[in-house]
Amino acid sequence: MGVEAMMANARPGMMEYEIEAHFGFTLMQHGAREKAFQTIAAAGERGTILHYTKNNGQTKDGDLLLVDCGAQVDWYNGDISRTFPVNGKFTERQKLVYNIVLEGQQRVIDAIRPGQPFSRLNEILKEHYLEALKEIGLVETMADVAKYYYHGVSHYLGAETHDIGRYTERVLQPGMVLTVEPGLYIEEWGIGIRIEDDALVTEDGCEIMTKDMIKTVEEIEAFMAKGKQA
Repeated sequence: MGVEAMMANARPGMMEYEIEAHFGFTLMQHGAREKAFQTIAAAGERGTILHYTKNNGQTKDGDLLLVDCGAQVDWYNGDISRTFPVNGKFTERQKLVYNIVLEGQQRVIDAIRPGQPFSRLNEILKEHYLEALKEIGLVETMADVAKYYYHGVSHYLGAETHDIGRYTERVLQPGMVLTVEPGLYIEEWGIGIRIEDDALVTEDGCEIMTKDMIKTVEEIEAFMAKGKQA
């Protein structure tokens, strides 16, 4: 609901912190007084900066806004990212990149199951990026992918936002909770996109705990169109 409040109230020309404020207010309305971490609200090319938290830039018509946020309830943390156009409408280039990230996320989600090496999840995403970014002429080799994707696709989530545990040696087990957060950061296009959901590993796959949140280009544009009419 907090993310949707940001989407519904976003307008070109607003400061990033003004849009961020709708998230905090919505949390308070629902009794969640603590955030899991400092909210990221990064517009335009600032969305290509990992862990950007200044949130003091002004949005422009045509900007995407990357938000990374979470509430803390009963000492447990959420961690969610969405990226949306402040004017409510993706450009064709933004839509192209967004859908590459979204498809990558789904490939990783489909791979989450007991016995899967944790480290394999990131390799699945990079293999997808190599194929997809080759098609649009951005990369030629796997080494080139690192220019546009420079973090891991997942971390443990729980009593800490980045919960403790080894990654390289572990295989997934039922009961683990982890994020799935692919991103692409194309500074020369002014595009930073991250899409993040929270997954519970089950006996035969995973359950996406944030499955009810809107996420596709079509869902976001339809929702924001309603908000701008209000």
